[in-house]
Amino acid sequence: MEMEKVVVISGTSHFGLASKVARLLGRECFLPRIFRYGTGDFEVVLPPNMRRKRVFIIQTFLPSIRSACYHLLEAAFLVNAAYNASAEEVNLVVPHLGWDQSDKKWAGRMPIAGELVAAILHQAGMRRFIGVQLHSPQFPAFFPLSTIKDHLKVVPLMVEYAVKRGYFQDAVMVPGDLGFGKIARKIAEKAGIPVVPVEKERVSGDEVIVRHVYGEVKGRRVLLWDDKIVKGTTIKAVVEKLTEMGAREIIVFATHALCGDETIKNLSCPLIQEIVITDTVPQSGKAKKMLPLTIVSIAPLLADAIREISIEGGSVSQLFEE
Repeated sequence: MEMEKVVVISGTSHFGLASKVARLLGRECFLPRIFRYGTGDFEVVLPPNMRRKRVFIIQTFLPSIRSACYHLLEAAFLVNAAYNASAEEVNLVVPHLGWDQSDKKWAGRMPIAGELVAAILHQAGMRRFIGVQLHSPQFPAFFPLSTIKDHLKVVPLMVEYAVKRGYFQDAVMVPGDLGFGKIARKIAEKAGIPVVPVEKERVSGDEVIVRHVYGEVKGRRVLLWDDKIVKGTTIKAVVEKLTEMGAREIIVFATHALCGDETIKNLSCPLIQEIVITDTVPQSGKAKKMLPLTIVSIAPLLADAIREISIEGGSVSQLFEE
């Protein structure tokens, strides 16, 4: 009975993922009608029968300023439309949130962008926020206490894939950055492999210098693990250094991959055997053709989370219990 009240609505950013989730739940995936005006404005209209329904809106943010801003506003419109249609509860599922790292001021006279994004979504009428592997774990704290926050972790899915492929054999772990270092160390500890930290300096948005690699990688498989690939400049610099040190092969793992032309260029390296990512962001045909991508779908995880939220006595946290 509980699942009959579930309505899955896809924003326009990632219908492929949303439709997979709906199919796993045995529900239809609805696309809103979008009315665009010559002035650049737009309106959204939801399908009927929102009254007393549990609405789950799935919207990811794509890697460009124009797309990210549009999809944020579209998400707020969809949330508000469902709220005004007397939905029992309005839940927003965001596989990739572009502002999840904007959790503080790093210069004077600037806003905390993540705080403003949270305020916009809350004010629109969102009851629950469901994020996926947020870059900043502090981001959910920007929402008011009345907003329910679920932070889904996809690292276990990627670890499972690595185990099936036997990638932990004769391997070393290289964390992509300090922020992801704790998770990478935990993975390495459970897998019984050494961690090789990398000291690096970001000179600019397009240049990273690797100062030192603290460990031996010669003749070893390197698991380069991070939460997000954007331009790929950090990975390129680390891979070049590991190549000089005689690494046998490199497997890159990242939850979110924003593979534009610059990213494709930076990651086109013979030593990178595979780039394991998830489908939080849709990939272009060019990226799939030019890069050795393996895409692990998070659709089953999202479907399980929605199912646990929707049934009486369900628990999202149990999805991550070992």
